[in-house]
Amino acid sequence: MNIGLKEENIKNVSGALNNYLADLYVLVTKTKNYHWNMKGQHFYTYHKMLQEHYEALDEAVDEVAERIVMLGETAIGTLKEFSKKSVLKETPGEELSEKKMIQNLVKDHEQMIKGLRESIVLCQENKDEGSADLLVGQLKFHEKTAWMLRSSLEK
Repeated sequence: MNIGLKEENIKNVSGALNNYLADLYVLVTKTKNYHWNMKGQHFYTYHKMLQEHYEALDEAVDEVAERIVMLGETAIGTLKEFSKKSVLKETPGEELSEKKMIQNLVKDHEQMIKGLRESIVLCQENKDEGSADLLVGQLKFHEKTAWMLRSSLEK
């Protein structure tokens, strides 16, 4: 493949993209889990909002995986790989209040934002503006989502 990027640059960028892909997959799973198991005073509002969020996250998973493959690399695709690479943590077996679920998602989106900022710089340093652009769009999504979730917790 001759797209103006050195193999080392592609490896660096695809590594960062696979790390983000792992975080995305954990986050979409966690968001679906909370959507399914939401209970409480704000059930309907949160249930609908989380559905919108996991649908957008599902699309992002596909976009990021395809970008990795477009670069000539392999996108990770197993639960074991996602779990191993992700910095986000799940809470299996815990029954959480609606407030705690939303707080967890705020924290996760904020973690995604921090990681994306680093990955965007890495993409730029490796001369891959296409991947940087993809991640800037993702950054905007996570910033808006964190804000919406955070705002829903205010009294």
